[in-house]
Amino acid sequence: MGEGESDEFKRVLLEGNPYFLALTCSVSLLHSVFDFFAFKNDIGFWKNKKSVEGLSVRTIGLNAIMQVSLAAECQSSCAHL
Repeated sequence: MGEGESDEFKRVLLEGNPYFLALTCSVSLLHSVFDFFAFKNDIGFWKNKKSVEGLSVRTIGLNAIMQVSLAAECQSSCAHL
């Protein structure tokens, strides 16, 4: 973390509303927990799936494209850090 970023972080902690900050942290934590459970569920679903009967090929393809797009976006944003 650079000097400017640490100053900005200190300013947010000192000048920000503590209730809003606590709410933001709580929502972020809950989002992370639910994201973990969703990922765990997805792994369990695909691990126990013996065939793709009843699944839409279009939906599977679109989900794959979205995941690749998200991964590329994350990769490019991490490269800028």
